[in-house]
Amino acid sequence: MVNPFEEITARLSSIEAVLQELRKESNRAQRADGTRPGEAVAHYVSKRQAARLLDCSPSTIDNHARAGRLTRLYIGKAVRFDRAQVLSLARAIIPLPSKQK
Repeated sequence: MVNPFEEITARLSSIEAVLQELRKESNRAQRADGTRPGEAVAHYVSKRQAARLLDCSPSTIDNHARAGRLTRLYIGKAVRFDRAQVLSLARAIIPLPSKQK
């Protein structure tokens, strides 16, 4: 008769091996945005960082938010803005120079 604890230990060992292989594969994988799984991605910026991106003052960021051009995200007492939204606003405010012939 087989010892049930030996069978459980063998099954756990095989599960552990599969999990370790999955971890190795996920560490090698990269997401489409170039980051690895588990890596923090900076999707949101503070008011000060948004002001630097737009080359303006933090109060101007508040004005854009009040006008509905930027959406505020509250995390506790901190206010954050979507980085992509800030960059698209920057493109709208500061158009790229056109090529002149």
